[in-house]
Amino acid sequence: MRRHLTLLALLILPAALAAQPAPRTLVLTNVHVIDGTGAAPQRNVQVVSTGARLLPIGASPVRINASRGVDVIKTRGTERAGLAEQDPRKQVYDTEQLRAIVAEAGAHILEHGTYLSDSTLALMQQRGTYLVPTYATVVDLTLPGGEYDTPLLQLRGRHMLPRLQETVRCAHALGVPLITGGDTNYGPEGVTRIAHEVGYFVELGLTPIQALRSATAVAADALGIADRTGTLTVGREADYVLVDRNPLEDITALQDVLLVVADGRVAVKRIPFALSGRE
Repeated sequence: MRRHLTLLALLILPAALAAQPAPRTLVLTNVHVIDGTGAAPQRNVQVVSTGARLLPIGASPVRINASRGVDVIKTRGTERAGLAEQDPRKQVYDTEQLRAIVAEAGAHILEHGTYLSDSTLALMQQRGTYLVPTYATVVDLTLPGGEYDTPLLQLRGRHMLPRLQETVRCAHALGVPLITGGDTNYGPEGVTRIAHEVGYFVELGLTPIQALRSATAVAADALGIADRTGTLTVGREADYVLVDRNPLEDITALQDVLLVVADGRVAVKRIPFALSGRE
């Protein structure tokens, strides 16, 4: 059976996932509907509200996507924090519309979540919903340079960062499964990497092994591919990296990867040379 791969806004799994062959599908509830069967996509689906239901011409956009066999429905609750002209507290759908989407599709992974309430985090823990806080991206907002280099975004980030710290710490204390996410396209101006997010998770209270699992095993489980990758297990894809120090003792070692192996094939090799300056 041909399985669709839906690319989320955040690439939160090992690089091997991004290397999988087409078809790939990006599905937003009000942008386009497409599948990998060759059928013509429905783009810019017109959405109208009829009370508590979201309907394009004749049917829910969630149902249209599901009927075409997609694996993931991605929607959003608010405007973007990373665009100066938008407001991260402003809802793009009202409560009834969001409730209709969740009733149809569920809520498996929640991304960003800076202003999540304690009650929402408790509900996420009960339902097993994953949180991808993209903490490193909000750090980027606060600093000159990088992908978000405007005075307004720096001011916004300075307010958001302590709120997101509270959210991540509370989520971890409650047992909400956390996943690393960089929210970046790794372009020439980008300064955010998954290794930074792993390090921030440790600063926020996770143990090094918990933080590493958030970037590997937990992420693979969230996207339903834990039977293929996410852990070094006999019979699964050989996806791993080599660093020069034990990351359980120095988590920053993850920021300087010497060797990348994806599905058993060497993708990046920066050795041999002296490790840590010693032969």
